[in-house]
Amino acid sequence: MHTNWRDCAAWQKEGLPLTTTSDEACKLFDAALTQYVGWYDEPQFGGLEQTLEKLQQADPNFAMGQALYKGLVLLGTGQSVMLNAELRGSIDQMVASATSQPNLTEREKDHVRAVHELSQGHMRKAASIWEDVLFDHPTDFLALKFANLAHFYLGQRRQVRDSIARVLPRWNPSTPLYGYLHGMLAFGYVENNSYGLARRSAEEALRLNERDGWATHVLAHVFEMDCRPDDGIAMMSKTVQNWETCGHLAGHNFWHWALFHLEKGEYDAVLELFDGQVGKRVSSGSLLDYTDAASLLYRLELDGTRVDDKWAKVYDVAKPHLHDHFLGFNDAHFLMACMGTKNKSAVKDLLESTTKFVESPSASGDTARAIKEVGLQLMEAMVKHSDGDYGAAVEDLLRIRYDIVNIGGSNAQRDVFELLLLDSAIRSSEERHRRVAEALLNERGLLRPNSPMLKRLCARLR
Repeated sequence: MHTNWRDCAAWQKEGLPLTTTSDEACKLFDAALTQYVGWYDEPQFGGLEQTLEKLQQADPNFAMGQALYKGLVLLGTGQSVMLNAELRGSIDQMVASATSQPNLTEREKDHVRAVHELSQGHMRKAASIWEDVLFDHPTDFLALKFANLAHFYLGQRRQVRDSIARVLPRWNPSTPLYGYLHGMLAFGYVENNSYGLARRSAEEALRLNERDGWATHVLAHVFEMDCRPDDGIAMMSKTVQNWETCGHLAGHNFWHWALFHLEKGEYDAVLELFDGQVGKRVSSGSLLDYTDAASLLYRLELDGTRVDDKWAKVYDVAKPHLHDHFLGFNDAHFLMACMGTKNKSAVKDLLESTTKFVESPSASGDTARAIKEVGLQLMEAMVKHSDGDYGAAVEDLLRIRYDIVNIGGSNAQRDVFELLLLDSAIRSSEERHRRVAEALLNERGLLRPNSPMLKRLCARLR
């Protein structure tokens, strides 16, 4: 694992000069970037959050340090300049500081410009700027990571794969963080249904670093999409001591582990993982941890398991975010908690807030457009299902089914909406929807022929 933190001269030697005279700032930038890419907290610095704080103190005018910090906040999807005046002011300050520094490289200026575009809701533009940086600087891992995540949020599955494929051959295996590229490429493969390639790339990443929690996570995706729950459970349990060290991703890996048990109908094991791991992390501050908890409970309910007593603490985390509207994927998961707690007032508030948002002039950004075109309709269908209007839910979901990818999330994460459509079709009293359910089950059966969950769904239709 990379711990020989790069100073000013080292960054210069790699062709990625940083405009600061502070070696400490350069090393802290490296440490923060490494923790971010590796999903872990470095004890030497007190973790990622404290590393970022020390980075700001080492050189408050360090443009790349500012771009890293502000980009992380924005791509965390828990804050937006629309609702957070302090964040808006700090973005403006970053831009002003960069403008006042005539010696900044074009690469550094581009990073600042991309983060500013991101703050304005122009995620596609930000991703394009980072991709342009990578044409000239393929080893700029910050540009690579930020572009890759932006593509993911936008539902751009090919770009998630291709952004890594373009730069990997231009890296020297001895360059710090090289191994993580293979895990990121593996994820691009799995999102494009290339499961064999995904597995090989993930295994290469783990050969280079057995504690690469992201690469382990990709293997979980492979076993999930191939419907091999026993292999998934065995792999997760065998390697848990390695990937659990990646604290910012461990909760999500436990979520994948729980999905394998849910596939098998082992509800006690799912609830044990929720109580011991996934649910405990819901208030970590990470919206990934939040959406994992909400999704797992919602899937349990769709599969016939009552979890009424689990929803309260999940809703407590969702409540401050009901007016965020940064990502449609998040909004749908906030709605799950509102419905799970039977809080009709919160459901009404969230839908009204979302409707008002998509009709406002501020809803001109890329993710806002996805909420307007897909996310709001998805949420309305979820409410109809919750209210027992299954037929209407089926029609709404069929209309947007192939567009849901645009709200973000992985294929595995968005499968919850496929399960929602199936449940709605099975429960609908309309004869046509029985045929819809049969067709959807046939489709799922081709992709997951040995699925225990599929057998349960088919049994419900008889």
